Amino acid sequence: MKRFTLFGILFLLALLSTTVFAKGPPKSKGQTIYAPAVHNDFSFYDENQNLVLRQIGITRLIIRNTDQSESITVTSVNFYSPDGTLAYVYVDEPLVLQPLESITFIAKPSVTKEPLWDSDDGRPSFIVKWESERKVSTPVIESGRFLMILVSGGQAWRSQAIDVTPGKVLREEGKSEGKGND
Repeated sequence: MKRFTLFGILFLLALLSTTVFAKGPPKSKGQTIYAPAVHNDFSFYDENQNLVLRQIGITRLIIRNTDQSESITVTSVNFYSPDGTLAYVYVDEPLVLQPLESITFIAKPSVTKEPLWDSDDGRPSFIVKWESERKVSTPVIESGRFLMILVSGGQAWRSQAIDVTPGKVLREEGKSEGKGND
């Protein structure tokens, strides 16, 4: 009797764990995502006012379609100034990302016509909207601050990602757990 009970409990645990782990990644038909944008510039001069070091922070917004079989459509990528007003529109018409395709948008003052450096008034941000006809694996949408370093008046450049911030879901369209493609 004890042997049967132990076997039954083990079988039930195996069945439950298979059900829990077989769900797969979250799926959705679309989302609105908020991603912060961070930017900073820094220059250091010696006593003769010669440039010794310059750091330029560039914000990139990266959208990665993580679905292996379905495309997604990016319907808007907008850049907002620290006060929350629309400063720049990156996507004028829907943009289709094929399975596992990614795209990068660069936020710099010459593009957005807005200062990107940190200020007392807050920081700029991106709002991204995407959709799909079927439920798909949700894309990875993140902003990253990449640091470009100029040393000794142009003798060397170095690029390095120093911050990567995942976007936050503001609105969800048709989310589910599981493998189904409704």
